Amino acid sequence: MPYKILCGFAAAILCVLTVLPQARAFSPTGYSSVERKEATEPFYIAMLFYKLIDYRPNFAAWITDTPEYKGMPAIEQDMYLDEKVGYFKSLFFDIEESAPIIVNIKTQLSPYSREHGGFFIESFRPDLFFSYEYMGNRFAIIPTDIDSYQWYQVSQTDLEDTGVNFEKSTPIDVQLLLVPSAADSSKPTQLGDFEHWVINATVKEIQIWAPGGGRLLWVAQKTAGQDNTLLELFKE
Repeated sequence: MPYKILCGFAAAILCVLTVLPQARAFSPTGYSSVERKEATEPFYIAMLFYKLIDYRPNFAAWITDTPEYKGMPAIEQDMYLDEKVGYFKSLFFDIEESAPIIVNIKTQLSPYSREHGGFFIESFRPDLFFSYEYMGNRFAIIPTDIDSYQWYQVSQTDLEDTGVNFEKSTPIDVQLLLVPSAADSSKPTQLGDFEHWVINATVKEIQIWAPGGGRLLWVAQKTAGQDNTLLELFKE
């Protein structure tokens, strides 16, 4: 299946007329507050890929190819190179392969379906991937189970407590916490317009925020390898 970044979901909306995906019910999770995290940088994604395939990159080559190194006086380059190589090695060996990758995206909810009691999240389709570029290489994070979080079921009464009009398509901010599961070093995969080195990942947590990220609406979480019946509806 070809993958596309944040593709539209007109076909998914039509599917609601026939077969709905498994719903994620709203239920208390015990959260009182959740803080948004900074998105994972391409530099870390590149290091994570090589850590997953048990290969240590040539950090000196990375550093000498940077504008910072090339732009400094020659007399300072050796010291700078030694310091940076030591830092890169330390960071590389400290990477926890099971630590979540943080991804922030903007997407939309479909209009609320009164008939089926829920809505779709536009971007959560099987062909979703997130692209990163570092040192001339492209890497892709593929959330392999994201489509199981595509449809959310919630009562209309609970939605009224948010103060948001869900009768029309609603823009939202989403933060994904994705746990790496495997990396493919055999060959790059064509995704969109570019070839990527692929890291597969599974969903650990999904945070859904009102536009602008100022107000948390719901949190979905997976623990101990099992799906919780999600999501907490935050009420004011």
